[in-house]
Amino acid sequence: MQLTGNLEDIGLGEIFQILGFSGRSGVLRLRDTKTEGLVVFKEGKIIKAFSSQLRFSVGEKLLEGAKISAAQLEEGRKKQRERGFVEPLGRLLARSFNVPAECVEAAATELIQSAVQGFFSWRGGYFEFDLGDYAETPDVIKDDALQHTLKTGLNPQFLAMEGLRVADEADRDGQGASSAPQAVERAQEENNSFCSVSEMLHELGADEQFLETKGFQAGSTSRGLAVLKEMLEELARPLTMNEILLLILRFSSEFINRSVVFVMKDGHIAGFGQFGIELDGEQPDKRIRGIKIPDRGRSILAEAVEKRKIIVRELEKTEWDEYLMDQLGGSRPIEAFAAPVILQNRVVMVLYGDNVPEARKLDGLSVLETFLAQTSIAMERMILMSGSANASWF
Repeated sequence: MQLTGNLEDIGLGEIFQILGFSGRSGVLRLRDTKTEGLVVFKEGKIIKAFSSQLRFSVGEKLLEGAKISAAQLEEGRKKQRERGFVEPLGRLLARSFNVPAECVEAAATELIQSAVQGFFSWRGGYFEFDLGDYAETPDVIKDDALQHTLKTGLNPQFLAMEGLRVADEADRDGQGASSAPQAVERAQEENNSFCSVSEMLHELGADEQFLETKGFQAGSTSRGLAVLKEMLEELARPLTMNEILLLILRFSSEFINRSVVFVMKDGHIAGFGQFGIELDGEQPDKRIRGIKIPDRGRSILAEAVEKRKIIVRELEKTEWDEYLMDQLGGSRPIEAFAAPVILQNRVVMVLYGDNVPEARKLDGLSVLETFLAQTSIAMERMILMSGSANASWF
């Protein structure tokens, strides 16, 4: 099955988000008036990308980094030809010349990132997505500009965030003060193009049964997608940090009973805002703003910060998880989650949630995680437009 479209109608960032969110495998082909590109997805992760403007294989990258010699590169290419292109050059170099596999992966990752960043500088073009597994046949390997496929794929949402950052930075450097309104306009165009998440997911074959395997529960699928679309439209307009925090709380309220936004401050995870917290004789907001948990202490919040991913589990009987429960009113959920928000490669916020007072497990977290990735992009744009890479928001 093939999906085609115009990049002026649906932004590349949104395409990356949809393909990552749906968890599908396939090949995304891109072209504008001067350049052609290819991005390979495996189960929602990017495992390969290259551009006709960056005809630089992993072999040349390893040579540039002094990981192999020119003689080794030539010998590797010779072996590859003699064996009929049965394996990519990167794999052959690792196997035959003792190049550490992590060096090959790092070189390929850097080239993939460069190619993707180049795509985000385009002002138009077309895309085609062929659904299905990427088959590395000898003919495909022979024409492969990258000559390597990552074992562990890259997160398309964070590649999109970095691509948008670099593109907006280039706009600002080239056009001075006028870049801020243009960045706002571009942000609006990117997000407004996300007109039908559910329709494109349907085209990708993401039916309700499939979505349940990605973290949705029956009955919440259509509601979650509808809320996601609405909130992405909210993120399209210029927002203050407080408005973004309120959006996060509003969005999470669609799926869970109570939630707390924490921010990273001076080695601690500090309470900032909440919804659904009920306390006897005390203002919940005041209590929440007094919570401080060490970012290296043993807690569900610190675990999310350390691992940089959403944590979903029963709370442990540790000092800081017990402290958190006491501060939130004493009731203990059967399951809780902590989700980090990452900005400029560091965790800046953590969203905590559970279903107290109900004894009910969590659902809709895949949609929530997607939304949090988009808030990272929105905050990144705020920093770009502020003109300060070290803006302090809290």
